[in-house]
Amino acid sequence: MEDIIKVGIWIRVSTDKQMSDESPEHHEQRAIQYINAKGWKLKTVYRLSGISGKTIMEHSETQRMLRDIRCGQINGLVFSRLARLARNTRELLEIADVFRNAKASLISLSENIDTSTPPGMLFFTVMSALAEWEREEISARVSESVPVRANLGKPLGGPAIFGYSWQNRKFVINEAEAPIRKLIYDIFLRTRGKKTTADELNRLGYRTRRGALFSDTTVDRLLKDTTAKGERIANYTKGTKGRKRTVLKPRNEWVITKCPPVISRQVWNKVNGILGEQERKSTRIGRRRSVYLLSGFVKCLCSKKMYVKGAKVYCCKSCRIKIAVGNIEEIYWKYLSDCLMNIKMLESSRSSNIIQNKMADEQVRIKYRDALFTRIDDFIRDWNSMPFERKRSAVDSVTKQVLVSEKEVRIIFSINLLVLFHLDYEYGGNIQMLPCLRYECITKKPAPICYPDAPVSIGEHIRKRRMELQLFQKDVAKICGVTEDCIANWEKNRSTPQIIFYPKIIEFLAYSPLSFDETKISGRIKAYRYRNGITSKMLGKLQNIDPSTVSDWENGNCIPSPKNLLKLEALFGQSSV
Repeated sequence: MEDIIKVGIWIRVSTDKQMSDESPEHHEQRAIQYINAKGWKLKTVYRLSGISGKTIMEHSETQRMLRDIRCGQINGLVFSRLARLARNTRELLEIADVFRNAKASLISLSENIDTSTPPGMLFFTVMSALAEWEREEISARVSESVPVRANLGKPLGGPAIFGYSWQNRKFVINEAEAPIRKLIYDIFLRTRGKKTTADELNRLGYRTRRGALFSDTTVDRLLKDTTAKGERIANYTKGTKGRKRTVLKPRNEWVITKCPPVISRQVWNKVNGILGEQERKSTRIGRRRSVYLLSGFVKCLCSKKMYVKGAKVYCCKSCRIKIAVGNIEEIYWKYLSDCLMNIKMLESSRSSNIIQNKMADEQVRIKYRDALFTRIDDFIRDWNSMPFERKRSAVDSVTKQVLVSEKEVRIIFSINLLVLFHLDYEYGGNIQMLPCLRYECITKKPAPICYPDAPVSIGEHIRKRRMELQLFQKDVAKICGVTEDCIANWEKNRSTPQIIFYPKIIEFLAYSPLSFDETKISGRIKAYRYRNGITSKMLGKLQNIDPSTVSDWENGNCIPSPKNLLKLEALFGQSSV
């Protein structure tokens, strides 16, 4: 003890009650008096106000204290009693081990502990175990009291959920927030989208209790919370080790108490039924988020689904039938908009019996029909600017089948306006209208992307022939003896084939894409070279002349001598062309 010169003071008070009964200042003054009496030097004070003793090792002040010990900034730590250092035996022993390695001491004023001696270390270990036992005992008593307090409707800590508040320890409706909480359900039933609901709330100027914008996560949590229908659930979660996250307790431990509702039980059940269905669809095994509007609906005539390739083309792996994404979506929307306009015409031509009994009043009938027409017009007008999720939701609700064959596209719709526009909620389910209508369209399949009717370049000739034969680029690459990238570059006119590949290209096309004036010797030379894949240099070797001379012949700069002309005629006669 006489060797101790530089010390620190450790002050930890876990609760506000302890802070009022045993103030941090009181602990600090006791420690200072002890240090002065010993003649030691006070270097620093470590303060952990309002921190539980269950775990302290990750706290910044604990880490600072341990660094100071290891670096020799202090060689002793003074605290009022062992329970104030920590209440976890493992962590207390870890701290004691650090002090022992650094030849530093822990000094407890109440227990008179000095860990620099074997008896002091033994006493320290025993007291550490007792401190942890005391903490666990307190925790058990608190846990046992939670269900009792929950059954009595008393607060268990934390603020009330949005729409409610605690007043005189009673869970009551917050008059300022409850209308917004109810509006969230109304908007969701109309839009059936959490993100859309959040956006509309923000656009109307509503904010959360903390003044932040509403998010789809917040909307989801508020929609699912049962307080809105008059059931408050308490004691249903618990913290994991280290309080890294919370988990649900067994359902038999939940405490459900009545509270004032803001919506009816029927509305809450309807909303959560929609949420449940949406979650089942999104979490279906093997299901991915749709990237293209008609993903999962486009099928080949062989009944197999067609998937989008890199070039944004739906393709059947078996039949190799293809159709561009842009083409099929354009056909789909044109026909869907035509169907909606036909429904509008049918609705407008119906008699006043369109709405019977429950909506016999003429004004209600007119209001319903006008609302229906407005929805159809808005839907058609806003389609191009509509969010992808809303488009996809519409596709899911009306599409029965999209079949693609080699020459035709067949689309079958099953349209129910109640489902498409969510009118069942808006009119309380008390309307009678046209039943679910089935439409079928068969149209000519458009030509593939970049399928030239009159090809000009060699690449366009190759692409057209490949499309006619329903081959992939890799198939043509094998025929021509080149790479797949080479075929792609030819088709996109990024490069032209070397002359040595023309014989196989001509064989693949079944015709020559090049035309020469073979009435002249220059044209006959060029035609011979391209049909046989011979370069000017190779032809020069065959004729025993310079390659530049061959180029001059082809360009008409000069003509072959009679001797060379006889050689060329003999060469042309030997070829199969």
